[in-house]
Amino acid sequence: LSKNHCLFVVTSFASVADGKEAVFRPRCSGLLPFFFYSLYRGSVLLARHPEIRVIVGGSALMIPVVVLLAKLFRRRSVVLVHGLDLAYPSVPYRVCWLRWLRHCDRVVANSFYTASLAEIIKARKGTVHVIPPGIYWDSFDLPAARQEKREMGLDGRKILLFVGRLARRKG
Repeated sequence: LSKNHCLFVVTSFASVADGKEAVFRPRCSGLLPFFFYSLYRGSVLLARHPEIRVIVGGSALMIPVVVLLAKLFRRRSVVLVHGLDLAYPSVPYRVCWLRWLRHCDRVVANSFYTASLAEIIKARKGTVHVIPPGIYWDSFDLPAARQEKREMGLDGRKILLFVGRLARRKG
């Protein structure tokens, strides 16, 4: 992406610098310092680089920063949302953060369920798109009688593989 486009990353505090000149981090930890740093650094970068046309936030937590910067600098706003981003059971979070969702130019959800939550929260019609973080199942379509299964003593048994956090809300 960075080979063909002007790309900068503003991310959270880390005690070790990664040495990449396009990655910016606040000097201290915490949510509030990160928000203020993101607004400041984003403003500086957008003022210096008018070729940047889209501001992308990696989670719903970044919606207010992304929308404010997009409105101030007349750019497009895109926010990636995950299930817990939209289902988090906090009234202040839902009132203060999620109401900004309707001001985003695009909302990218990681599942159709997450997209339905975004629409319930009143994201603007036609702005929610789904890009699942999954894989092509066909590439894992293996014959049932594999030598490895026999060697592990799993021949004839059903196997459930789960990658992620086990959470009650996920069923």
